[in-house]
Amino acid sequence: MSSYHFFNYDGSINGLFSVIFDEYKVLDNCHISVKKKQINFFNDETFIVTDKNKASRVKKSIAKNFGKNFLNMVLLVFASECENKEDFIARTIKGMYSYGSEFLYSEKIDAVNFLSLQKEVGREIHAYKGLLRFREIEGNVLFAEFTPKADILKFLTNHFKNRLKGEDFIIYDAKRNYGAFNLDGTLDFYMAENFLFKETEGESEFKNMWRDFYNAISIDERKNQKLMISNMPKRYWKYLPEKDLF
Repeated sequence: MSSYHFFNYDGSINGLFSVIFDEYKVLDNCHISVKKKQINFFNDETFIVTDKNKASRVKKSIAKNFGKNFLNMVLLVFASECENKEDFIARTIKGMYSYGSEFLYSEKIDAVNFLSLQKEVGREIHAYKGLLRFREIEGNVLFAEFTPKADILKFLTNHFKNRLKGEDFIIYDAKRNYGAFNLDGTLDFYMAENFLFKETEGESEFKNMWRDFYNAISIDERKNQKLMISNMPKRYWKYLPEKDLF
């Protein structure tokens, strides 16, 4: 019986692809995790150094053999917060190379978990495309703040960069303390703890008008919070101006 292997990496997608490249033969019998500061005295862990050339070869091979759609599915699963996402990704990729694309829709537990995470992250992205609220802050910049379960900032940024052409905007992930800054035609991502901003007077007036409108059209006798939660889970309410009226 072969021994079980433990691998660490730097937490980047290129780092994970480097592990897949270097340790392909033992992916069926290993656990991959992000390297932590504290030492684990119980597992013999091996740190795999990120190699962008190796990672690029893995990406190109995945896209060539299984299509760019599958590569995007890998990126979606990688964005999840699941503790074992690296194992599901690595073993699903190896399974497809070993048995063909049909492995993805087999009953193998890794493929099942892979698809489940991909759908979960995809649903969250879809939800925020419709629910993310922008407000105007000083400098005529549109600002949106959210706390997603998965690390989906870059997926949303690509969507709104196409939708808000010519607009300066910032999308800030308050859970992970980093944001997408699309300013003067240039898009960059920065860590930004304790992000401070000031709304314009026009924005404050608009929010008050929106609350007044929401209050005017609501009918107390027909309020059904359970139905509201069913249609829009409470985790999406935090940055809605009208939430104070619920």
